Amino acid sequence: MIVRAFSVLTAALAILILPHTTNAATFLTFVDNPSGFSAAIGSGSIVLTEDFSTAVNGNFIPDQGASPDVWNGFTVGMIGDGSGPSYGKSKYCSNLQGAGCITWNSNAPAVPGIYGSFGGFGLVNNGISIKPTANNVGGFSFDFTDWNDSGQRSQFQVLASDGTSTTVTGPVNPANYPPQTFGVTLSPADLAAGRYITEIQWLGTPSNAEVVGFYNFKTFTNPVISDSFKPVPSLSTLMLALLSISLLVAMAWSFHRGARGGRKST
Repeated sequence: MIVRAFSVLTAALAILILPHTTNAATFLTFVDNPSGFSAAIGSGSIVLTEDFSTAVNGNFIPDQGASPDVWNGFTVGMIGDGSGPSYGKSKYCSNLQGAGCITWNSNAPAVPGIYGSFGGFGLVNNGISIKPTANNVGGFSFDFTDWNDSGQRSQFQVLASDGTSTTVTGPVNPANYPPQTFGVTLSPADLAAGRYITEIQWLGTPSNAEVVGFYNFKTFTNPVISDSFKPVPSLSTLMLALLSISLLVAMAWSFHRGARGGRKST
C-alpha cells in the first residue's frame, strides 16, 4: 500500500512539472483621460504621489545597479550611460523650464521634475528604470513635456509579475506641444488575476534620442491585492495546495490499511 501511495505521488508530481503556456500581461494607456484611467484601475486603489520637490537641482540620476534614488513608492535609476548624442545625462530639475533643463520648449512647466535623456546612436538600452517598492502596483501615471515631439523617439518596457515584458508607447505630438498626462494600467483580466508591475524601463527607440521632462509621478495599487501586499493566489497555487492535502490523506489512509492488513495476517 505504501508503494501504491508512492506511485500516486510520483504520477501527481509528473503532472505538476508538465510545461504550460501563459499569456503575457497586457496594458491599457490613457492620455489626458483621468476618468477612463480611474475606471480601468478600479475602486479601492491606493495612490502614492511624488512631485520631486525635494530633488537637488542638477543632480544626475544614479546607476540602477548601485544605489537608485528612493521616492514615494518607487525607485529611479539610470540604464546604460544615461547620455544621448548631445542631451547629457538624466538629472533632476527644480524648474523644468529653467537653465540647463528644457529651455527649447516654451510650454515646459515651471515645476520640479526629471530631465530624462533617452537613446542615442543605436543605444536602445539607454534610459531610466522605475521600480515600485511594493509588490502591489497595478498602474502609474505622470505629467510630461516634450515627449515624442515630431515622431516616436522613446518608449516603455513594462515588466509584470508574471515574468513578461510589454512595449508601451506614448503619444506623438508636434514640437513645442503643451504638457499632457499619461497613464498605464494592467488590463482588467491581469488585475483580477492579482498581477502587478515590477519595473518600468523608459528607453530610446533604435537610433533615436530625446529628452523628456516628467513630473507628478503617481503609482496606483491593484485593488485585488490585499493590504499585506501579497498577490491573490493563482489557480495553479490553489490546485497545488489541494493536491498536497489530498496526497497526505491518501498516504495516511494507505498506511493505515497496510498496518491493519499486517495485523490480520499474523
